[in-house]
Amino acid sequence: MAKPISIYTGFVGEIPATGAAGSTTYYPTQDGINLVCTSTLGLGVLRKATDTGLQLQFDAVAEAAYAAIYLPPIIDPSKPFHMQTKLRLSNIGDNAALDADWGLVSVIDATTLANLDDASMTSGARFHMDGNSANIMAQGSGGAAAIASTDTTIDNVTTAYKVFDISSGGDGVVRMYAAAAAVLSSTSFAISTTIPLGVLINIEKTSDDTLAVLVADYLYVNGTSI
Repeated sequence: MAKPISIYTGFVGEIPATGAAGSTTYYPTQDGINLVCTSTLGLGVLRKATDTGLQLQFDAVAEAAYAAIYLPPIIDPSKPFHMQTKLRLSNIGDNAALDADWGLVSVIDATTLANLDDASMTSGARFHMDGNSANIMAQGSGGAAAIASTDTTIDNVTTAYKVFDISSGGDGVVRMYAAAAAVLSSTSFAISTTIPLGVLINIEKTSDDTLAVLVADYLYVNGTSI
């Protein structure tokens, strides 16, 4: 039965770390919905040591690895929804084998977490960064034509957070904002209104010993479940 989704979490309190060996744990929110924390290898999903917030982090081992926090695909895209997160990459890595993504996607499983390629996504819209680049990109799929990863012209700053918003009125049109500015406003980010969406913050690397640290300060999700 459909019901409202309203999640706000600053990741305060204990976060069960996924660990270097990789595992899956759950972060309960005050709204009664568990977010999934998962990783394979690397340092995984950790609580920040000196502040509230969450860190997704790799160690300097040449291997394929991922770390993610997500809400499974339960959001009804035919109803209005809004996702907002405040984050930064404090270490962007030194190799393009690293990718970071945050946004709404239709498929969240071990395959997509390990290599989040739009070709495997039926629908969604997300921000994206390639390793060793400060460029913040945006991409999407589910409409008449997929939108390839495109530079928003807004850059990551390793020492400063930015707020990111992705929203829709339930009409299949997605609006994306970075640091309160509409990104790629002339681009039509269209999604399917029939395929449920999940919320994902993810880093992955297909190889190389590159490091990465993605720091998330908070996550807000509002919508309706399927």
